[in-house]
Amino acid sequence: MASEYMRANGFENGPRDDGLPHELILSIQRVLDLRPGPDSDPLDSFSDNFNPVSMLNEFFPDEASLGQLEAVQSRLAQNERDLQLEIDSLQDELGTEQDPNRMHLIQEMISDLLGQMSRIREKATESEAVVRNITKEIQVLDLAKRNLILSMTTLKRLQMLVNAFGQLEDQVKEAKYQEIAQTLAAVKQIATSFRPYTSVQRISQLWRRLQEVQGELRTKIDADWDKFYAQDPSKPVKATTMAAACQVVDVLGQDIRIQFIDRYVALELKEYRRIFKATDEAGQLDNISTRFAWFRRLIQTHETETGRVFPAEWHVGWHLTAKFIEVTRDDMTALLSKAGSGLTVKQLLDALQEVLDFEASIAKKYATSIQDILKATQPPGASRQNKTVSSAFEPHMSVFVSAQDNPTTQSRRSIEARFDMNELKNACTLINTADYCHTTALELEENIREKINDEYKEKVSLQQECELFINAISAAIMVLLRELENACDPAFTTMSRSAWGTVNLVSGQSVYVDDLIKAIEQVAEIVKPLIEHKRYMRNFLDKASSVVFGKFTNALVKSRPLKEIGAEQLLIDLGVLKSCLLRIPGEDHITTNYTRNVTRNTTMLEALLKVIVTPVDPAEGFILNYTLLIGDQSFSNFQKIMDLKGTPKAEQNDLMDTFLTITSTKPELESTSFLSSLDMDPTTTSHLGSPGGSRVNLATGEGILAALSSPPLVMGGMDRSDMPSRAEPSSKFSDFRRFVSFAVRRDTVQPS
Repeated sequence: MASEYMRANGFENGPRDDGLPHELILSIQRVLDLRPGPDSDPLDSFSDNFNPVSMLNEFFPDEASLGQLEAVQSRLAQNERDLQLEIDSLQDELGTEQDPNRMHLIQEMISDLLGQMSRIREKATESEAVVRNITKEIQVLDLAKRNLILSMTTLKRLQMLVNAFGQLEDQVKEAKYQEIAQTLAAVKQIATSFRPYTSVQRISQLWRRLQEVQGELRTKIDADWDKFYAQDPSKPVKATTMAAACQVVDVLGQDIRIQFIDRYVALELKEYRRIFKATDEAGQLDNISTRFAWFRRLIQTHETETGRVFPAEWHVGWHLTAKFIEVTRDDMTALLSKAGSGLTVKQLLDALQEVLDFEASIAKKYATSIQDILKATQPPGASRQNKTVSSAFEPHMSVFVSAQDNPTTQSRRSIEARFDMNELKNACTLINTADYCHTTALELEENIREKINDEYKEKVSLQQECELFINAISAAIMVLLRELENACDPAFTTMSRSAWGTVNLVSGQSVYVDDLIKAIEQVAEIVKPLIEHKRYMRNFLDKASSVVFGKFTNALVKSRPLKEIGAEQLLIDLGVLKSCLLRIPGEDHITTNYTRNVTRNTTMLEALLKVIVTPVDPAEGFILNYTLLIGDQSFSNFQKIMDLKGTPKAEQNDLMDTFLTITSTKPELESTSFLSSLDMDPTTTSHLGSPGGSRVNLATGEGILAALSSPPLVMGGMDRSDMPSRAEPSSKFSDFRRFVSFAVRRDTVQPS
């Protein structure tokens, strides 16, 4: 109603353009203590947002309310008069507050206050001058006292320096390196405080003499080192003497230490430079393994003999390694450049593999990467950055790339890696393809059922085709396991031919373990990135661990008699193998089931070896240990332990009688154990059955892992006919002709 009236009379509803500034409005509201609220008067607002239409609508909400127009006008007029009275009152009050006499009085008070402040400042200045004059003599005395204390302290230090320096000179004459290291450190520390006084003649003489003594020490240490290194029988130098001399070198400074280490490294590698010249036969590319074997012997000699005199924090082994790498890299660069276009892929890859194996062994030995070793031993201000030996091969990798571009197949290139890389890659591709086809077949079956008539839905089934894909996956996993066996065979052959019965000393892990771990890691590194679905990779890993343990067991049985020391060595090897198998899956593929299987298989083999480690004498202790570790009273199983242990026949009868006597009093013992399935005459090293043994059951979700159960620990041998031959995968994979034609058909299927 009011809005129509406003429009009819030409009033606008929007805010006016001539409103007050926002800052002024806020200031007025703050002075007048106006706080907008739900019950406040709209006219109290000083903003430009005042809307008269809304206010008029409140006064006249309908036509009937227009009858109150005169009353509203009267009330508004009264409000206007009240406001005018309030304005007049405020103006009078403002005029009173602005009385000129009152303002003049305030100004005079301010002037008096400023005058008092000025007089106070003048008095403070005068007081400061008086205090300064009073304390002037005291300040002079304080300065004299400080100078006197400094002089006394300096003289005392000078006396200490002279005394310590005299002791040092006496110790140098007698070459007492242990005492020299302590005295020289003290002398250098005290002498540092006299550096600002080198202009004083006495101080200058002491400083020059200190440099001369350090030079004499360096010469004496070099001479003693030459005698120690050459080991002159007429004038032998003890290792303890040179160890103390190294402490003196540390005190002489880092530069002297680096020069000392470089001199030792040059002496150690002098013979290497002579033997393995790039122009001689020993230094050629095909003899690179001989270089590394020579250096390993050098490192062993360094650690057990000469190198023991050096402090551990010097990392002299690192410096030896870095210099050897530098010399070898330069030789490799020259040899590869000289070979030029005549360099074959086999030469390149064989040499590169040797280099990579060497660098990996060094990194493992020092638990530090090659790059970190080279960086730590880089001389300050060196013009050339240290690089690995393998970096010399980078400019020549075009030979390998060109060979990869040829419709030819790379054959096996190393007797150590007896697996076919192409077989592994093809099997992984087959697993991925069959898995995709199986999933697609199930989806296609579901889509067809959704689009055909109800009476035909139950007749649509692609289960037969899905069975083909599952069988193909199972066959491919068997191929992977077979190639793993081929890769591990050389190491297990070495293990089975080892004379464990003649071992008389346990010294770390055996050599064959390095080859075994390397073979397992090589196969795993190839397979892991190629298999797309984790469940198949986990299935392969489960079965692979059981295959490895089965072959380990067969090799152990074949290598009997083991004796106590041999079994103890095999326990160490088994622990290393367990660590490798637990590390192989990585975070992406490790499962509780896998860890449990590895631990269970390891525990059984450990129990077997721990019984063998136990001495036969006394017999009661040996048999009690058997009952605790094996937990059965089987006569035949105990016979197996004695055969593995190599117990003489003459002793076996007495042990058997004692065994029956002791076990007859232990009714809690089982009649069988895991030893019951141990075959003491394994005929072959294969542990793979037919593909059906690892058949994949594609259940939903992770439930597939229950169907992909790993094979049990195989203690006995298997006939070779149970293992798929080289030609067998092609017949198995021929099933793909059927599902390829099936895949073509699915594109032409039309809904009815």
